[in-house]
Amino acid sequence: MLALTGPSAIAQTDWNPLAVGSPGPIFATATLSPNAIAFDPLREVVVALLPDVTSTWEWNGTAWSSSPTGGGYHVPQDASLAFDGPTARVMLFGGGGLFTPANETRHWEPASANWVVTSSLNSPSARSSHGMVYDSMRGRVLVFGGIDGTSAPLDDLWAWDGADWTDITPTSGPAARYDHGMAYDHHRDRLVLFGGAASFGIFGDTWEWDGTAWHQLASGGGPLFSSRNAMVYDAARRRTVLLSLSGLGISTWEWDGSEWTERTTSPPPGSPFSPPLVAYDAARRETIALEGPVFAGTTTWSYAPTDPADAEIVPAGCGGPTTDLGDSFPWLGDDWTVSFSNLPDPALGGAFGLLGDPFPDPVDLAVLGAPGCALGVQPFAPAVPLAVLGSAASWSLGLPNDTGLIGLQVAQQLAAFDPAATALGLVFSDAIRITFGGL
Repeated sequence: MLALTGPSAIAQTDWNPLAVGSPGPIFATATLSPNAIAFDPLREVVVALLPDVTSTWEWNGTAWSSSPTGGGYHVPQDASLAFDGPTARVMLFGGGGLFTPANETRHWEPASANWVVTSSLNSPSARSSHGMVYDSMRGRVLVFGGIDGTSAPLDDLWAWDGADWTDITPTSGPAARYDHGMAYDHHRDRLVLFGGAASFGIFGDTWEWDGTAWHQLASGGGPLFSSRNAMVYDAARRRTVLLSLSGLGISTWEWDGSEWTERTTSPPPGSPFSPPLVAYDAARRETIALEGPVFAGTTTWSYAPTDPADAEIVPAGCGGPTTDLGDSFPWLGDDWTVSFSNLPDPALGGAFGLLGDPFPDPVDLAVLGAPGCALGVQPFAPAVPLAVLGSAASWSLGLPNDTGLIGLQVAQQLAAFDPAATALGLVFSDAIRITFGGL
């Protein structure tokens, strides 16, 4: 691993109000579930429901638009939404408030602007204020907890596979609760749960589900005991983001898989008595929060780095090597890794990485005996030998948490020995132009 050097510093991610189209969503009731919102990655819109309103709202990154719900369907209080991968639609389950919870499964059909009832052989019991997330690793929607019509909190875990529900509750796990925060970390394949409420009080514990069992994690120094938490997974930054609501106010926390960190931000959206709707917009790599007072217009917020990291592939390759950036980005304070495949036999001499300033346009290497190849890097460091396993290699850079590097652009490119491919004896991957960002 090549490590860039620099002093330690803390970069900033912050809440900012967005300019929204007019009119925007209007709250019709004070009872608002932070789970009644989801991102549709296929249509690249955020879908939001406001209780007892007969319209469904969608955010396209610039403005809100609404569709009157077919049949005059009234959205139930404290329902939950999640994207359902197998059916490629946003789905709704439960809701209805404390005394009249439902156990309906519905899917959003944007073409007909209707929440269509989806029948199944099995179903979780009627509930509201439950957690619901999409487990992309296994292609299923998970529901945990909630509160039933007798005011009893629930501790069961159910999985929806696109056609039916299955009770997958293990022998041990979190205590029965409702109004808890839940998010799915697809990089670590973990469902993360925090806090919630029960008849005897408020929780402040952190749990993770690994697909088979629950694990309670030590989280000393983490968020206070709180319920009606809004929680999402920020895939670009690989952090679970929590808006923790307590009697002391609302605060922003992040979970990296081992510890909680409170973020110092501008005043976040929401209040201890009015949690916002929160979803992660993967298309625009930002967390979207929708808040507003009763009977008044809402404010839409974005939680994102003030200086985002970025990476793009610049066509320059030849001879076969391919580049995979995955879905990670070059954040200062983290490791940045890029993968290569379809490399020549390592017995021909192996491969090495070039790191330097990016050329405005890749330089044609035909004059050096490599027609079709180009160089996208002006090297400022020695070539880095890369270990080739089979026909693949990876290259990691250790990035210091140095704010002086924010916004810096560098380029990377792999070269591999292949005497039969070019007179130069080398083949190249495409170049990668990266911009260092602050978490």
